[in-house]
Amino acid sequence: MIEEPQNARSQRTRDAILGATFALLVEGGVASVTMAEVADRAGCSRRALYLHFASRAEILVAMIGYADRRFGLEAYVAPVLEAEGPVERLRALGTFLGAYHTKLAPLLRAVAAERETDEAARAAWEAAMAGWRGNAARIVAELEAEELLHPRFEDPEDAVDLMYSLMSVDLLRVLVDERGWSPEKYGAHMAETFVALLVADAARPHKKPVATPARRRPGGR
Repeated sequence: MIEEPQNARSQRTRDAILGATFALLVEGGVASVTMAEVADRAGCSRRALYLHFASRAEILVAMIGYADRRFGLEAYVAPVLEAEGPVERLRALGTFLGAYHTKLAPLLRAVAAERETDEAARAAWEAAMAGWRGNAARIVAELEAEELLHPRFEDPEDAVDLMYSLMSVDLLRVLVDERGWSPEKYGAHMAETFVALLVADAARPHKKPVATPARRRPGGR
């Protein structure tokens, strides 16, 4: 029998650890993620776990890239990149938030909780948030360049701040977890809210009210 290359075995163990961590986050939140529970769920020894990750926070940081691979980030973000013009890009971004950020919610909350006490988690969180704000800044700059930005924003940075704040994990938690909005409903309303707030009235396409699915019961999945 041909022996499997060590690096392939190592990668499988690493992926099993990250997959186990994500499952625990979904089931019980960050409190359920202990090194012992992760090792047990991943089917590896604690020694093997510590060979890959020195701490729980280190696992959570690594999970950001893992989640993007697991959920296929590129396919979700493609409509945003390929949208024709900034107004449609705003709508595509809102839809993206509903489709993708709702999947990442358990991980995002876990990293947010860890950042208060762990430097690596804080750095990962700040990098992720800088990316979110950067995306908002690029779309606002595109709106401004095409004279589509609503005139209420004398300072375009205010528009960036508002857009970035609407992308927050806290807002997602309130609407999806507490109020029971479906990801589709959340994404549809975010798409139209971005346009209503940021695009000049004269340039705003007139659309029928958003039709969204019935609300789920709070806490439902």
